[in-house]
Amino acid sequence: MKVFFKTLKPQVDLIIGEWGNWHGASFAHRPALYQQCTMRDAVTSALTLDIFHRNCKAVKMACVAQTVNVLNSLILTDGDQCVRTPNYDVFQMYKVHRGGEALNFNTKVKPDKLFLFASVKKDVVSVNIVNTEWQKEQEVFFEFPEDCKYVGGQTLKGDSPQACNTFDDPDRVRAQEAEMPVETTDGFKIQIPAASVNVYQFQIVKG
Repeated sequence: MKVFFKTLKPQVDLIIGEWGNWHGASFAHRPALYQQCTMRDAVTSALTLDIFHRNCKAVKMACVAQTVNVLNSLILTDGDQCVRTPNYDVFQMYKVHRGGEALNFNTKVKPDKLFLFASVKKDVVSVNIVNTEWQKEQEVFFEFPEDCKYVGGQTLKGDSPQACNTFDDPDRVRAQEAEMPVETTDGFKIQIPAASVNVYQFQIVKG
């Protein structure tokens, strides 16, 4: 994928027609391609969106397949009932990056099953941390080149990677306020829950 993006010419815009998980069971489902979305799907959706974010100079549009009832959907319906999937929360959490500028960062230790992306907009740095380790939380420490203060964050996690929202239990997997990072003399220390999507925001302190 990295090689592919590097081969694109600057004047070429990349548009992704459809993206998202397509599980084999959906082929036989009736209505066709109806698919439940779990916390695992939310993690892979976050990872995919961050690939697009990191390559925002090339990717100008990317359409999830699809919005309602089909494959990697954000919403499921049944008659007059409606439920938001964990993917819905990922999209809501990631809205903070709209209109932002992607940031580069350096890692002292290569993250194991952790994936990060960061952007800045109006002096607010938004940091995504996705933990693909299913069974254990991981500790992350990071520091900024400028003084920053923590202003808020959200965590999306389930009691298992297979956790999902149903019409009987529509809020089993919902984004919650993130645990506040521990501020140290050098930066911030955060415990990242297993199988989770996290967005943290920091205000750059001026003067």
